[in-house]
Amino acid sequence: MEDRLSEFHDSILCHILSFLPTKHAATTSILSKRWKSLWLSVLTLDFDCKSFKDMAAFDYSVHKFMLLRNIGLPILSFRFNCTHRFCVCSKSDVTLFVSYLTNRGIENLNIKNNIILPPSILSCKTLKVLKLIGAIVNSFSHQVDFPVLKILHLKEMRFERHELLVKLLSGCATLEELQTKYLCVHYKDSLVSEKEFDGLLPSLIKAKISFDNSIIPVNLVRNMESLCMKQDKSWEDPPIVPKCLSSQLRTCCLAYCKGTKNELQFAKYIL
Repeated sequence: MEDRLSEFHDSILCHILSFLPTKHAATTSILSKRWKSLWLSVLTLDFDCKSFKDMAAFDYSVHKFMLLRNIGLPILSFRFNCTHRFCVCSKSDVTLFVSYLTNRGIENLNIKNNIILPPSILSCKTLKVLKLIGAIVNSFSHQVDFPVLKILHLKEMRFERHELLVKLLSGCATLEELQTKYLCVHYKDSLVSEKEFDGLLPSLIKAKISFDNSIIPVNLVRNMESLCMKQDKSWEDPPIVPKCLSSQLRTCCLAYCKGTKNELQFAKYIL
């Protein structure tokens, strides 16, 4: 049988391999001499603990794969999915991973694990997409600076103080899409002033916000073209309708509505 696949240029083959989990891409090394190290040039790394027999094998493979790569090659996308109950990455491991990635021009970072978010990630100049699930934010003194970040997804995260969430958003001046779901935010006071969010996310045009107690004020989504809010049980009409609701908003989704007073009040406000 004619091997037409091997006729493709290395860059095309690497692009094809980028759609596979890194573990599966590595298995192509047995195909031929040409394929032996080709997978090491893939610019996407994808690790999922579910594809390994145990956590020891998973941990070993992640470290090994990253060490085998040419130090001069960039890593544009990195996905780390570990939901096993015994998978708790040490702070040093996470800091090492983040340092490794930020030094290689990472653009798309997707982490699903109950890690303590390392401060070094907050000043990554190349990140365009950041998706975090299960991370814990307990403190950081670093200035947050994401100069090219366009997409930010935060899910099932815990912020030890609401100021940390405000500070995180303050460094996302170019952000265009925000998604939040099941955030646990601890407050010093029962009320959060909308003034704390003034001037944040000036480029935001799309938001999907889902949590029980709303901490994202309407003035933060002032330039919305698409807005989806879920489970907001504490809605109260702001005194002024933001510009987005009167001229720019094109799509609004109210999900899982039960016809409560607050839900109807919000729908009336939007219309």
